[in-house]
Amino acid sequence: IENGTSEVVDLSSLVGTDDQDLTGASLSGANVLQIDIENGASTTVDLSSLDDSGTDDQNISGSSLAGTNLTIGIENGTSEVVDLASLVGTDDQIASEVNITDAGGNFTSTEVEGALAELAAGSTDDQDISGSGLAGTNLTIGIENGASEVVDLSSLVGTDDQDLTGASLSGANVLQIDIENGASTTVDLSSLDDSGTDDQIASEVNITDAG
Repeated sequence: IENGTSEVVDLSSLVGTDDQDLTGASLSGANVLQIDIENGASTTVDLSSLDDSGTDDQNISGSSLAGTNLTIGIENGTSEVVDLASLVGTDDQIASEVNITDAGGNFTSTEVEGALAELAAGSTDDQDISGSGLAGTNLTIGIENGASEVVDLSSLVGTDDQDLTGASLSGANVLQIDIENGASTTVDLSSLDDSGTDDQIASEVNITDAG
């Protein structure tokens, strides 16, 4: 104090020590929330007024789409209209506006219309059969501006070109006929043998004397 003695006052008793933490919270079955605090008494909050379970069981009903407006209807509630116009696509490109990726290098055009035109112009497959021939049993079928095809006809070649190689008659009037690369066959001709039956004598032979 001016022109006096100073005074010392101890203020330590005024320093607050309330640095407590919340230590827990729990909700009872009766919808009572209990909040616990360090070094202090817990407190409770009754939340039962917030419990509206079982009453908001509305169904979606009366919904419809008119143009681009989607109406969402709810049971016992106000319908909501959602404008879907922003979702409507406007990409109505024509063939010449649609690009293609030709990995095979078949077209010079990079868009659909040009590629179709190239395909139509190149569709002139009026080839003629040419360069065909037969060598042995291999038939070559040639085609204009294309690869020839060889057909093996060996399976169609017949093997029945045998010759008769011999014929012999045994004393018993049996004719044997031999064939090339095959089994011989025999024919019994004994029924044709009438020898010894036309043995007429002179007295049985008539003559005609024309002179």
